[in-house]
Amino acid sequence: LEKNKNYYNAIEGLTDIGCFNSWVKELKSNGFLHNHARMWFASIWIFTLELPWQLGAEFFLKYLSDADSASNTLSWRWVAGIQTKGKHYLAKNWNIAKFTNSSFSPAFLNESAVPVNDSRNYTFTKIDYSDLEFESESIVMFDNELNTDFLSNNNYKRVYFCVLSNEERQVEICQKNIKYKESVIENLSKVNDCSFNKITGSQLASLVNSDDNVHLVYPGVGDNLNFLNKQIKSRSKSFIKRKEDMFCFQFSNKGFFNFKKNIPRIINELDLS
Repeated sequence: LEKNKNYYNAIEGLTDIGCFNSWVKELKSNGFLHNHARMWFASIWIFTLELPWQLGAEFFLKYLSDADSASNTLSWRWVAGIQTKGKHYLAKNWNIAKFTNSSFSPAFLNESAVPVNDSRNYTFTKIDYSDLEFESESIVMFDNELNTDFLSNNNYKRVYFCVLSNEERQVEICQKNIKYKESVIENLSKVNDCSFNKITGSQLASLVNSDDNVHLVYPGVGDNLNFLNKQIKSRSKSFIKRKEDMFCFQFSNKGFFNFKKNIPRIINELDLS
C-alpha cells in the first residue's frame, strides 16, 4: 500500500521534492520536458523515490508529445544503469540548482545509489525487409514516423496515417497527445500533393489484409509494430526501404556518439547541406 501511495504521489506531483512536482505539472500541461529535466526526473524516480523504471517510462509515454518507445525505453534503462550496465545517472542537488538558476535546490536526493541490477541481455534484431517487386499508389505511415520528404520522389497518390486508439494500444496515451498527433497530420496534408487520410488500427488491418499492394513505412519498436505483428498478414513484404533509413541504420548500433561522429558523412550522402 505504501508503494502504491508513493507511485500516486509521484504521478500527481505530490512528493516532497519541489522540482519533481513542477516537472510533473509541466509534463502534463505541455507534453514536453527539457532533456536535462528528463534525466533528473528519471533519476529521482528510480533512485530517490525508489519506483520501478518501467512505470516511469510508461508515464513518459503517456504524456510526452514526442515520446518514442525505443528512445524512451533505452533512456530510462540508461539512467537506471542497465542499458550501459553499471553506468547509471544520478541527479545531484548542485547540478539541479546550477542549471535551474537556483530556482530549485532539492535537499533530499539519493546521491549515492548504486545502479539497478538486471542480468538480462538483448541481441540486436534486424528489420525483416523483403524486396518489393511492385510499385504502389498507396502508403501507410504512423504517428511516430512523420517524415514525408520522400513522398515527392515517389508515385504515391494516397497516404494513410495510422493513429491507434487507446483501445488498440498497450500503453495508453493522454487525449492531448492524440489531438497533437492529429493536428500534425492535418498540417502535413496541407503541404503535400497526395491524398491524405487518417485511419485507426482496425481500418489499417482491413486495408492491408484486403490489398497486398500497399506499402508500409516501418514503424519502429512500440505499439504500432506490436499491432502490425498481431493484426497484419505478410506484413514484412510491404515494408519499404527508404534511402535515408538504410544509410543511417549502419551508424545506429553503438549508441549516440557513433552516430554523432558520422553526421557529416550522412549530410553529404543524403545531400542535406
